[in-house]
Amino acid sequence: SMCEDLAVKNTPRIREEEKAHIHDMFERQCHDYFDFSWAASRLLTKDDLTEASKILPEALYKNQEDVVKIFNKIIEGRHYDESGTGQLYSVSHSLVQSSLAASKSVRTSTRGEETGEKCHQCREFEVLHCRKYSNDIKASEYKDNIEEFWHDFKKKWNRESDFKENTNEKLCALCMIKRILYRVFENSDYKDHVLAKTFKNQKSYPSTTEMSLYNYFLKHHIDSDHEKKETAQMLHDSDSDTLQGMETPEIKDRYYAVLLMDGDKMGQLVNGSTINSTWQSILHPVIRQKLESPDFLKIFTENWKAIFNHYPQRLLTPSIHAAISESLGDFSIYGVSSIVKKYKGKLIYAGGDDVCAVLPVNMAVDAAMEIRDYYNSYFNFIESIDDHYNSTPVNEVFTPLPGKMSLCLGKGEKISISAGILICHHKENLTAMIKQSHYLLDSIAKDKAGRNACAVELRKRSGGSRFFVSKWDDDNIDTWNIFKQTGQSISHDISKSVVYRLEQFRTGVEAILAHENYQENLTNFILHQLERSGVQSKTTDINKTAENIARLIVTKDSEKPGFEPESLVVSSFILGGEQQ
Repeated sequence: SMCEDLAVKNTPRIREEEKAHIHDMFERQCHDYFDFSWAASRLLTKDDLTEASKILPEALYKNQEDVVKIFNKIIEGRHYDESGTGQLYSVSHSLVQSSLAASKSVRTSTRGEETGEKCHQCREFEVLHCRKYSNDIKASEYKDNIEEFWHDFKKKWNRESDFKENTNEKLCALCMIKRILYRVFENSDYKDHVLAKTFKNQKSYPSTTEMSLYNYFLKHHIDSDHEKKETAQMLHDSDSDTLQGMETPEIKDRYYAVLLMDGDKMGQLVNGSTINSTWQSILHPVIRQKLESPDFLKIFTENWKAIFNHYPQRLLTPSIHAAISESLGDFSIYGVSSIVKKYKGKLIYAGGDDVCAVLPVNMAVDAAMEIRDYYNSYFNFIESIDDHYNSTPVNEVFTPLPGKMSLCLGKGEKISISAGILICHHKENLTAMIKQSHYLLDSIAKDKAGRNACAVELRKRSGGSRFFVSKWDDDNIDTWNIFKQTGQSISHDISKSVVYRLEQFRTGVEAILAHENYQENLTNFILHQLERSGVQSKTTDINKTAENIARLIVTKDSEKPGFEPESLVVSSFILGGEQQ
């Protein structure tokens, strides 16, 4: 309604019946746009397990059922509730989650068919106009009404970056909301709205070309938003990637990064199977000592011993669910948004464990690593500074300050997040690039690398793609810091010709890898190649660089190590000192 009011106010000569028609269009196109699915179930009791077992796999209810039986032995004859209500919370959750998934498999559309000229952005809904279409109106008159509405609207609209008068772009109600929503919060009437801080000073979203030119702007001291947009538009319109009257951007300045991240095995997390706490860890030490003492009441010691030995993992409870939900909310609201901003990127969305952002090429890996560290942190202190949030990991020594102490997911065998980073040309189709980023994340980082991993693709406009994929933690080797250090060394201290020369020695390298203790021989071989390129030998730094390269070019996807020099090309392009 706020965007509708703004659209009407910026359309001169509009009559009351025309306002009513615009209102009807906003209502029609927005009302059924979102699909809401829900499912509900009462908390199950032990008497419900017979029916639940017909729907759920045994792994989702058997342990909980056994724990209820043991608890009931303890309270037998004591007039306590033996129904298992509450103790079967995780089974109830699994049942309702399965019901919700089943309901989503059947899609019912209540949206009516859209007629007339379609939106130039989404191509799905009719473009906004102020005069209702009727069967007795001519097609030419219908078209003229639309042209008149958009001509008047763009003429009065005072932000050329949103709608340029010399373009013929027309939008539906939904795309109009996306385009002008930030303007709503410039009105003081909405300063306390929940979205006001999000949209404060957000005059426009950077284009992919503008994002790719981040380092070019720094190098040439281009500071004003207007000059940045003009330069980006000039490069985007250029057939040869040159800028009239300005230094031509180097190849690296024509690329940007799409970052996608997604939590691993989230179903297991919310179902409670990844909980690391045990009954022994949550009980008071004095109580636990009593329960393990042979002198205590036998009915307690024997039954609790059975729980400690056979069902040690604590049960999932509503409080744990609430903690997980709050942790994921803090991760996306306070953690991800501030990290992306820190690394000069632009956040597209962050919802729970899902992240999508665009960043300068040389910032993407650092941003992904810091987001991953935040995801697996234990506590973070969050404070509001000048309308944005700052998150600081909590160390052993902490001085209380005004702010929020955020409980995070922490570390665990199955608590991890994976990432896909696509380095692509600024003129590539963004929709297609995000789709390719999903492939990197889902098919390579998660499926091929086995989750808790990051996959990077360097998608050169000419010459195809090169990849680097690795676990965040691989056999206690700090792979991603090695990736960063190696990329920074290449072009700073090492000729990039070494990167391409190694491919010529594939047969020799593979012969080295055939031996059991290949690491030392491979490091010496690479050190010799660095010496040939003119790098001073017998120093700590060059020896370390040779060792890093030797680790980086060896893959362990199969039973035997493989040779993969592409990782050097990717790291040098992303992090190298010179433009490639």
